[in-house]
Amino acid sequence: TAQFLFPVANTRITSDFGTRVHPVTQQTDFHTGLDLAATLNQNVRTVNGGVVVQAGVRGLLGNSVEVADAKTRVSTIYGHLNGVAVSVGSTVKRGQVIGYAGSTGRSTGVHVHFTVKKNGAIADPMPFLNGIASNGTWISVDTAADTARAAPRKPINKIAKAKEAARLAKEKL
Repeated sequence: TAQFLFPVANTRITSDFGTRVHPVTQQTDFHTGLDLAATLNQNVRTVNGGVVVQAGVRGLLGNSVEVADAKTRVSTIYGHLNGVAVSVGSTVKRGQVIGYAGSTGRSTGVHVHFTVKKNGAIADPMPFLNGIASNGTWISVDTAADTARAAPRKPINKIAKAKEAARLAKEKL
């Protein structure tokens, strides 16, 4: 199982993977990833290492980056970026900044669209994210440089919920 973390710190999921009413078209469609709340120009980090196979404008995703790991056959796509920090052919490590959150392409506001592909097919990102969280490792990078303001995170399982509760209790002290 690939080791994943959320692409943006202190995030919450604003739109899940799967069938939904599209916020722009108001039509039912299939959402191929997760939308993650972000602030403009917040650092976007790769959740897996690999090679950058696409960096730049990608249709409705606007500015985007795709990172492919040939060993695990997992690719991750980060869309609606305000800027891109890597180029095609670059080798990136897990947690490396690859771009900056924005609202390019067809978007209703600043966020990061996050897609996972396994063996070339679109896959639900949550099992990948839950895979590392269930091992007891928190999956968000929390640094002051990554975010100007903290947005509440959406806990994704019992371990994450417990850690989130402990974090919130600590903040109240």
